[in-house]
Amino acid sequence: MALLAFDVAGNACSAAVWSGGGVVSHVSEDMERGQAERLAPMLQSVMDRAALAFSQLQIIAVTLGPGSFTGIRIGLSMAKGLALATGRPLHGVTTFELQMAVLPAAIWGDGPVMIILETKRDDFYVQIYGPNQRPLGPAAAIPSRALASYVTDLTGSEDALTLAGNGVKRALTGMDNKFGSRLYRQVSAIPDARDLAQLVVAEAGSGRSPAPPNPFYLRPPDVQRSHSNQRHVKR
Repeated sequence: MALLAFDVAGNACSAAVWSGGGVVSHVSEDMERGQAERLAPMLQSVMDRAALAFSQLQIIAVTLGPGSFTGIRIGLSMAKGLALATGRPLHGVTTFELQMAVLPAAIWGDGPVMIILETKRDDFYVQIYGPNQRPLGPAAAIPSRALASYVTDLTGSEDALTLAGNGVKRALTGMDNKFGSRLYRQVSAIPDARDLAQLVVAEAGSGRSPAPPNPFYLRPPDVQRSHSNQRHVKR
């Protein structure tokens, strides 16, 4: 199977090619801006390193969010264009699913797990899962001051809770007093396109149908209206 995966939903731009049973080329660059100019050359670079033409791909995979509004739009636009040009299926994966994929299996024996993602605002993108790895409630953008009560409402005040994701450090500051010794932090790698490729290959092998390639936003973008009455969308 030949697969191209890329992730532009966070504060990095990464791409990977899976072929012959593993990742054969990969690149990742930290960036908060400039993805629109960088993504196409990056994809061409990993395809060249893999010695593959885009017409040889069998699957295209991309992250759907939540994350950077700009990054999600750029990634999905590129993915849909490639899928249309090659006639290949497009598999979309949420950022929560991608983070779950890099967690150790043993973590699910200790109670609920909360994937918590940084927004760089006074809230977090949150999804809580039970030991069966099924969501306990819908994903949401939760203000930091409401995080502890949100968790208690979904899990019960006596349950231990494991936190994972790039928002853990900031979240712990406001939750320690509420949960104390029942709060655990899972230190795990920040996933990128390599992990996305491996996840989608496994899903395709299991016969799972791809999710609709729609952006996964948990709140609307911040919009400002300038004096010229034009609308500007913040990242």
